[in-house]
Amino acid sequence: MVTPLSTPLQWTSTSSSRLDRILKAQFPHVSNRALKLWFKQHKVFVNGTSRPPGYNVQEGDLIQLPHGTSQLIPREAESTLRLEYIDKHEDVIVVNKPHQAHCHPLNPWDLDTITQAVVRDFPHIKDVGSPREPGLLHRLDYETSGILLFANSQESFQRLSQSRDEKQWDKRYLAWLHGIVTTPAQLLIPITHHPSQPSKMIAFLDPSQKHKGHVQQAHSWFVPLAHRNHQTLCMIKIITGVRHQIRIHASTWGHPIVGDPLYATNSQAAERMMLHASALNVPSPLTGQTLQWCALPSFVNDLEAVECKRSFERESPPTKIVTAEELRS
Repeated sequence: MVTPLSTPLQWTSTSSSRLDRILKAQFPHVSNRALKLWFKQHKVFVNGTSRPPGYNVQEGDLIQLPHGTSQLIPREAESTLRLEYIDKHEDVIVVNKPHQAHCHPLNPWDLDTITQAVVRDFPHIKDVGSPREPGLLHRLDYETSGILLFANSQESFQRLSQSRDEKQWDKRYLAWLHGIVTTPAQLLIPITHHPSQPSKMIAFLDPSQKHKGHVQQAHSWFVPLAHRNHQTLCMIKIITGVRHQIRIHASTWGHPIVGDPLYATNSQAAERMMLHASALNVPSPLTGQTLQWCALPSFVNDLEAVECKRSFERESPPTKIVTAEELRS
């Protein structure tokens, strides 16, 4: 559960450090974004005065979060979200994430996230991995459904994190794209942050274009499987894992994902964003043998499902390559 502050929360600092570091240590479950908001709204006080993140707190200083603010202090996560579990055993927990659900809390008052629901069902994983997202090994966007992997122990978390970072995972998605795609293609298009809209990413096509932050290389396969209503069902394999990678690659290629609220300019209505994490292969943290999971979305019919399952076995990359230079010209 979480509860709003009805009285000021205050404590005396037992060490000297930056104010933001002290708060992060005091509230490890609170996201960096939420902490920045506390400071922006002048809700953090030292000795009765609102102070910035870099303020140097001295031992004995009184730190206060005032009553009447939106700060919420977590006690024990109790989500009402009910999950479908694809697999549960000693090293991993595999969730079939619904669309329109956050993977982890973005604010300290968030309750119905996947991570909190998993901790409710498996309390022992609250000490696995990160305090803000216990056991969680990767993320899916709010609008994206599909396979989400949690570690069941700290040892499994460390080994699976290592195999993920060493690119030993095979992640495949299904998506309906606007337009007709006839030829499989590899997209090699770098991605960076939008210069003025924090929620969006952009394709980095020209060195002179405005952007924010560093540019990340991004590599995806798109393999067409079926067509209906001037739309194409594609199997998508991601070689890299950049934020919004599939969505940016699809829209930059001229085939945005049906129902994408950020990157699809087509006005055609859709009940949801048609993107689903459908297949995941990882090395077992215990034996090293390949663990495989498959979960098909509701937006494919039985005939399309046969083609989807075949596509998950494809090992050879598409011969057609689409680059930023090609799209720029």
